[in-house]
Amino acid sequence: MPGLEVTRDASHPNILILTLNRPEALNALNDETYTGIATNLNAAAKDESVDVVIITGTGRYFCAGTDLKDGMARMNAGKPTTGWEAPVGRFVDAVLSFPKLLIAAVNGNAVGIGMTLLPHCDAVFLAAPAQLWVPFGRLALVPEFASSLAFHERLGRALATDVLLRGRRLSAPEAVVHGLATRVCTDHPVLDEAKAFATEILALPAGAESSVLYKRLASRVEQMREIARVEFAALDARVQARL
Repeated sequence: MPGLEVTRDASHPNILILTLNRPEALNALNDETYTGIATNLNAAAKDESVDVVIITGTGRYFCAGTDLKDGMARMNAGKPTTGWEAPVGRFVDAVLSFPKLLIAAVNGNAVGIGMTLLPHCDAVFLAAPAQLWVPFGRLALVPEFASSLAFHERLGRALATDVLLRGRRLSAPEAVVHGLATRVCTDHPVLDEAKAFATEILALPAGAESSVLYKRLASRVEQMREIARVEFAALDARVQARL
């Protein structure tokens, strides 16, 4: 699929790797990539041969957020740009409901939904130069992907306010210190670190089964869905007010 490479790790075929491959667009997510990720996550959730999914990117950016040109095209065509029926909504729902280990190997800057994805991953590995930020305040938009709650929980209220409303950027080390990421990768590529982490867990007795149980007990899918629903509604109202 253009824009998204889907591969299995050669040494560990139970690890599925989804690679954002739109470097010319800084890996911004369009309808096709949103749909591709959601489709592959939903399939992996039911596939007994997959225990872990890793999301990574190519080029300088992990993900530059939503492709705004694609969003404008949907709006001009009268198609929903937010909500569960839109590609972004199906992507959000697939991530929130994914029952197995989901790991982000952040190879570069993570912007917008590239950043708000991270608290919903079970482990996050960051390239040392990576910076993370959201442009909601500057664009007169509202938070997304349940980040109104997820950032508050991970970063604390004061820092979450600074990040979500003022657009403060977090460096890779800051993201680790504040609980948004697992580690900064300085000695090995982020994808290699992510695969090594997954492999170590899966090598434990009943490692795959334990990770599924852990996610089921720790997740709050319905609460996060409700927060995301409210954010979608607020964003849609903001967009409609501009038309």
